[in-house]
Amino acid sequence: MSLYQKYRPLNFEEVIGQEEAVQYFENIIRSSNDPKSIPHAFLITGSHGIGKTTLARIFARELGVSEVDTYELDAASSSKKIDDMREVIESVFTMPVASSYKVYIFDEAHMLTKDSSNAFLKVLEEPPQHVIFILCTTDPGKLISTVRSRCNIINLNKPSYVKIQKGLSSILEGEQKVLNSNKEKQDNVLNFISKHSNSSFRDSITNLEKILHTYSEKVNKKELEEQDLKYIFGDNDLELYVNLIQILIDKDINKMLVYAKDNHGAISYNNFLDYLRNGMFIRNKVDVEGEVNKDFVDFVEKNQTFFTSVNLLYFLEKNDLYKNIGDKENVLIAIFGNFIEK
Repeated sequence: MSLYQKYRPLNFEEVIGQEEAVQYFENIIRSSNDPKSIPHAFLITGSHGIGKTTLARIFARELGVSEVDTYELDAASSSKKIDDMREVIESVFTMPVASSYKVYIFDEAHMLTKDSSNAFLKVLEEPPQHVIFILCTTDPGKLISTVRSRCNIINLNKPSYVKIQKGLSSILEGEQKVLNSNKEKQDNVLNFISKHSNSSFRDSITNLEKILHTYSEKVNKKELEEQDLKYIFGDNDLELYVNLIQILIDKDINKMLVYAKDNHGAISYNNFLDYLRNGMFIRNKVDVEGEVNKDFVDFVEKNQTFFTSVNLLYFLEKNDLYKNIGDKENVLIAIFGNFIEK
């Protein structure tokens, strides 16, 4: 069993960083004696790996719904053709086997086809009293508006580095593992992992597991250090991103082509976005989470016109493109080249 499966939260108390969503669901459960007070459709949104389906499962469990009455459907795996959706709709009208409710969890709900969504909409408008639908998605905008409008929307927060690091520390305690006998050095390792995990609990745990296997000898000796991790994550240091941003500021297409070609394996697009975000905070005198390098502060102050919401939005809009195309070198060239030539 993977660490992510082993340490997946089983109750609300184990959920990290989603206090508002947890409070919302707990309030609903307190009123569960009155079926009419419970919404019959929820839409849980948030970036990948932060616990959307986990929260949906916990809600069903805490509501007293047994596994036999909980149905999890992956819209991405089959795109849920119209005939598949009709089968789901027909099953909705049968009574629960061992619970007061039947819960249907749609993972990657934005992958539902238009025809499937329209068929689903009919039952969503007038659902049986015993049915609860929970739609989970990273891209709510792709759901048809009439489906969204009939759901109670819960937006999950992107976890901070500190909260990811706290979760990783708990897993190490559970595994009785120590990465480094020096606590400060171990904290540096965990901080490095959290910053290179796309703000995703799932990715951070996967990365921790990879590290435990790759560096088992150093972990056994409690000697793992931050610099060791660059073998896996690349040398994602300040100089790498400052040089890249300077090329974008200078609008130098030739330098960008060479730089992207030579460094595409080391560049983390998520880290690049973090530098843009932190630059906006620094430019506007807002505190940045974690320690900030003074050289970066000086760089931002000299290049304030680059660290704008317009530029951040431009590169955020390209994030899905970057994640979904396998050829990272060429997609980086396309994104940065388009910015320079636009």
